[in-house]
This record gives sequence, C-alpha cells and structure tokens, in this order.
Amino acid sequence: MGNTCFPRIQEYDQGTWIQGEEICYPYGGKRRRGRARHKDTGKLVAFRAGIPDTFFTIPCRGGGYLYFEDEVLMYAPSKK
Repeated sequence: MGNTCFPRIQEYDQGTWIQGEEICYPYGGKRRRGRARHKDTGKLVAFRAGIPDTFFTIPCRGGGYLYFEDEVLMYAPSKK
C-alpha cells in the first residue's frame, strides 16, 4: 500500500500538475487535486479530478475534463 499522506505529484509544463492515481485508492474517494491551464482563458485553475475514464481524458468534479496538449495539462469546462 502506498503512502497516502504524501502522494506523488506529477508535474508538467507551465506550472501544471496533478496528484498521482494512488491517492484515489483505497480510501481517497477516487478524487485527486491539481492545477491545469483553462482551455479558453489560459489561466491556471485548481481542480479535483477522478481517475482516467479513457486513455485521453480525466473527468473533473463539477463537470469538464482534463487532457494534455504539448506536455501541458489542460482543463476543458463542460458546455452548458
């Protein structure tokens, strides 16, 4: 069992990062934190995300999803 007190951080370009998947199991509620660039504004935003639902995207709490673009973690909000 991994150390859930100090989860691994995966860092990417432009100050983006996400906690490792191991924080989601077994008692993490399948949620992890991080920072990503907003797709439309380009600003860094904080988020809570789950585990990947496909090879390419990670769902976010409250809607939207994360994806990678040129080694930068990006956040795409859900459309209303």
